[in-house]
Amino acid sequence: MTPPRILAIILLLACGFVLRAAEQPEQVETLFIDEARLREIPAVIYPGAAGKDTTKLAVISGGYGMPPTAYGFIARKLVDMGYLVVSVQHQLTTDAPLATAGDLQVLRRPVWERGVVNLRYVLTTLKRDYPKIVPSRTILIGHSNGGDISALFATLYPIEVAAVITLDHRRMPIPRARQPRFMSLRADEFPADPGILPNPEEAKTLGISIIQLKNAKHGELNDEGSKELKERVISFIFGFLDELTPVTN
Repeated sequence: MTPPRILAIILLLACGFVLRAAEQPEQVETLFIDEARLREIPAVIYPGAAGKDTTKLAVISGGYGMPPTAYGFIARKLVDMGYLVVSVQHQLTTDAPLATAGDLQVLRRPVWERGVVNLRYVLTTLKRDYPKIVPSRTILIGHSNGGDISALFATLYPIEVAAVITLDHRRMPIPRARQPRFMSLRADEFPADPGILPNPEEAKTLGISIIQLKNAKHGELNDEGSKELKERVISFIFGFLDELTPVTN
């Protein structure tokens, strides 16, 4: 007879994070602990089939207020492609609310910078614990505010990841550069702020993909979206990744 399920909390000081029993066997709830900042970083890890031998890493940054479990439809497809996937929650209940009025590019910048530090900590920890992961096989995916964080990371640390994919981020400019490769999927509900997206000539010259999603709302680019929308999102993401030979081969 199978014994009752026991929820265990294991503190791994050497790795800097806490693993807790997951609701589903293919994912593990995780709490990274950045001791230098006394900062907790809630996350969900979707282990790749290759285990410690995995070389490909994807880090998902969710929209403001979204739990790290909200992007499972993307995470599980990436796992099928051999990625170790980590979905990160950047905001804590003790954080000040996100600014909603005024110059949002200025007022939200500290939040994005904090998110970038979170990502660097997570990447450093995972690359230590999965030593075969390499930057040329690492991607960032971010929705909304998480996309702003990912875009800032790409601006500040362009050689640390191979590619960035954003889902309707609206405030942080896409870096006008070839490295890392960049794709942004755009809902048609709200426009991005001026200057956030490259013009068609810039996009073509730099290899930046801007994809317009018809009949898509900003808040639907997660597990709550329709099956048809999620299938479109997946199709564009993996079409983009198929072009990134260093990442996918």
